[in-house]
Amino acid sequence: SAKGDFDDVETIAVPVDFFYRYSEDLSFGLGYRYRTTEVSGATTADSDDHAFYGAAEGRLTPTVDGALRVGYQQRDFEQSTYSDDDSLFAEAALSWTCVQDCTVELSFGREQLTSLRTQSVESTYVNLEWDYPIDAKLTATLGVGYEDRDYTDLGTGADRNDEIVTVQASGDYNLIDERLWLTTKLSVEDHIS
Repeated sequence: SAKGDFDDVETIAVPVDFFYRYSEDLSFGLGYRYRTTEVSGATTADSDDHAFYGAAEGRLTPTVDGALRVGYQQRDFEQSTYSDDDSLFAEAALSWTCVQDCTVELSFGREQLTSLRTQSVESTYVNLEWDYPIDAKLTATLGVGYEDRDYTDLGTGADRNDEIVTVQASGDYNLIDERLWLTTKLSVEDHIS
């Protein structure tokens, strides 16, 4: 809802995955994700998205786990002034346990989003994260990410491209064994238009 000079983008996503356990280390499946987006303000770009995809996940080696979802995403806008859109939907992640309890995770994907200014956004991203347990109660995480966003104004068709570089550090402290954690995070983003 609009609050003074501010507008909101509200998104609710509901994914459903069905997996068949092919072996102890590997599962295959099919999935569907419904996502609704509501944009407040004078000109809204409310939409419903439907993503249909195939999926695979499991242990690739004794130290590497992976997950993959690839399929088709359909976006239906509520206002007929905007053209419905279809695109590739993809998400993937690899997690490597490099030394005792230390993990490195690489994730990447592509999907469509909606901006506050009634723009359709094609987002392609890659993230790299390193988790290191300092002791039994404290874990440190360092991460870097890159995202390429292609914006298309739904009213005029004008295009714009942004690149976003993110660097982040966080820490988790286990206050009460497996029940209560204290988390702190510092994140810096650089937007290049």
